[in-house]
Amino acid sequence: TLSASSVGDSSLVSGGKASVTSAGAMTLESGGKVGVSSIGFDLESSGDVSVAGASTTVQASGALSAFGAESVSVDSLGSVGVSSGTTLDGVAGTTASLKAGGDVSLSAGGALSATVGDEVKVTSSSLTLETADALSAVSGGAVDVSGSAGVSVSSGGSFLKLSPSGEGEFVGFAWESAASFDTFENVVSPAVSNVDELVVTASSGPFAAGPSTVTIELYNTVTSAWVSVWSASLGADSKYSLGGLSVRFGKMNVGGVRLSSSPGLNPTFSGWTGVVLQLGAQRAGSVTVSSEYKLEASAADEVSVSSMDVTVSAGGAVDVSAVDGVSVSGSDVSVVAGKAASVTSQNVSVVAGERLEAFGGESVSLTGGKLDVQSLGKLDATSVSGVSVTSVSADLKIDGATAAYSRSATVQAETTVDLHAGTSVGVSTGAATIDAESTITALAGESA
Repeated sequence: TLSASSVGDSSLVSGGKASVTSAGAMTLESGGKVGVSSIGFDLESSGDVSVAGASTTVQASGALSAFGAESVSVDSLGSVGVSSGTTLDGVAGTTASLKAGGDVSLSAGGALSATVGDEVKVTSSSLTLETADALSAVSGGAVDVSGSAGVSVSSGGSFLKLSPSGEGEFVGFAWESAASFDTFENVVSPAVSNVDELVVTASSGPFAAGPSTVTIELYNTVTSAWVSVWSASLGADSKYSLGGLSVRFGKMNVGGVRLSSSPGLNPTFSGWTGVVLQLGAQRAGSVTVSSEYKLEASAADEVSVSSMDVTVSAGGAVDVSAVDGVSVSGSDVSVVAGKAASVTSQNVSVVAGERLEAFGGESVSLTGGKLDVQSLGKLDATSVSGVSVTSVSADLKIDGATAAYSRSATVQAETTVDLHAGTSVGVSTGAATIDAESTITALAGESA
């Protein structure tokens, strides 16, 4: 055993190398402060090395490194702080994990950069990204943004909303059966998609009686099976009105409705005339785009908008223009103007395969340098009050016979009236009066 003790100060000085070796345990105790000063200091142990103190400080004027062949662990019952005057680097050969029982805060006075060779995944109950200036997302491949409850993008007065559900609508289906029955089914054709609600409507009734278990089933065209959506056990001598019954269920494509009872009371159902079943269908997916000022959509090649119904409305004017042409087609095309409708073009053509009608509540006016009216069949002109034709000259040519009927007729000419017929002229009347201010001349080739 080697023991050295001193009541006062003690020093060990060596001009060369000093070595302290112990085959067993070695303990260094001091009631005061222990200082070790050296140009270089090595501490090696084949076993464990423990350093304990009320507070422990390790300082190095140069570099300080800690190495563990298996692992390096830093544990603290309180907080752990790591700070660097210049750069702080963390390198892991395989994986790196940061766990906290509470909140985690990461802040940088300058830029924050993260480079990952593979995938970045962030999982959270909610995620918020805020920047004082700009936010940019760039991808070399595709960018997918999805939200089960919807996606909204807004900037100032502009707004874009993607909603997973659209507006609901009801499709009326008239029930057809005898007024009374025990079991009956109807085919719904065409089938109604995405039905999630059934409502029974009628002016009175309809009814179901007990004691019996009555059931309403819908035929799912996807699974090709009947699905029970409503059932009730009715007591003896009970009469239940199904009018106004509303049933909700999971979405399905409905191709049939069946009402059944067990046991059948011959009849169980009564008053089933004039009954309409309303099938509520929820249309999935809607897109809302709004802007307080202007909304623009442009493409170098083509812009296509297709839907079952398309509505274009404007508080002011709507302008449609094209360099080549504008085409509007449909089984029925209606143009309605509250005040005036104007069509201006170098050439205007209106073609109707069967009938063309033009109506003016007060007047209809046609004006042109030259006006041609042609009819492949018959030409009728009808006026409630009068007909007036005014022109410098007028020619009326008819290849066949001509008949004119009138209550009274007056023919006036400022100078002369000539009447020519290739064969004969016949005048027939009850009484005839010929009045001439000067002379009357009658000439006949053969006789008069």
